Amino acid sequence: MNSKQKTATAARPTPKQPTLPGLEMPLGVARPNQSGDSYMDQAVQTIMTPVRFDYTAIDETAASQLKEAAGRVRAISRRIFTDIIEAGRRLSAVKHYLKHGQFNKWLQAECGINDRTARYYMVAANFYDSLPAEKSATVADLPPATVYLLASPSTPESVRTEVLEAASKGNIVTTEAARARVAEVKTEEHKAQVPALASAARKKKRAGEPLTRREASALADKRAEERRTKEAKERELIERQAKESAAALFTKLMEAGGMDLLDQVMACMDDFTQRRHFHSAVEVERSKRRSADSRAASQSAVGEGEEPESSGGYNQIAA
Repeated sequence: MNSKQKTATAARPTPKQPTLPGLEMPLGVARPNQSGDSYMDQAVQTIMTPVRFDYTAIDETAASQLKEAAGRVRAISRRIFTDIIEAGRRLSAVKHYLKHGQFNKWLQAECGINDRTARYYMVAANFYDSLPAEKSATVADLPPATVYLLASPSTPESVRTEVLEAASKGNIVTTEAARARVAEVKTEEHKAQVPALASAARKKKRAGEPLTRREASALADKRAEERRTKEAKERELIERQAKESAAALFTKLMEAGGMDLLDQVMACMDDFTQRRHFHSAVEVERSKRRSADSRAASQSAVGEGEEPESSGGYNQIAA
């Protein structure tokens, strides 16, 4: 390579790589966007958002090569998926020949995979074979990790339907987006089930019966909610009592000595909440007095034939 070629190569800008939504950051990292949504919100929205690469900024030759490469990669991915399904079917067919504990040893010695990978293959195959033809064709275009997620028994059926519907319309459904949606739906379902589960857990606890993990979690969530509600009511009560106490003290001081005593008493207050309400009452009274003084000055100026000053200017100067 001569010096001119080196210079041209160095000056050539690096093409900007396309970034698919849902792959910019690890799942669970909150990152606000321009609309204020967190990363998880963006991931969930990606499920129903069509994603297509913009080839307009690339010359025709490069765009043609990229499109051809994308088609080949998709075809390879489908073949990989087909192999995973076939492997899962074969593993399910022979598993019953081995006793408990032997299957994992056989997998590692003969297949070079562990039990977890084998379970993914078998669950994916069972899920794929249970679908009607039109949906199985859609599943074949999804990443294997997304298929494993959809095939999991713990995945809500509503998420499966939503993801398959989005994929059937040509949307790019990332695994991160599907996981975020599963987490969101599971959280909503758990919140809806907490009252009933917590009630059942309390009955079991009184009877001395052991709790399931879901019941224990629901009971803990219910207690935390009750504690937050109780604390909120206590704060509201303290706030109301402090406000009433400050108002009563303010009234007495105004009757006894007027504005001269207010600042002295306020400086001696130890209760922050009461002091805040007292200060608010003092400022309201001062504002009333400034307004009254401004009106009196205006009426006096009119009586003497002078142009009255605006109350707004007086208030601003006094403030």
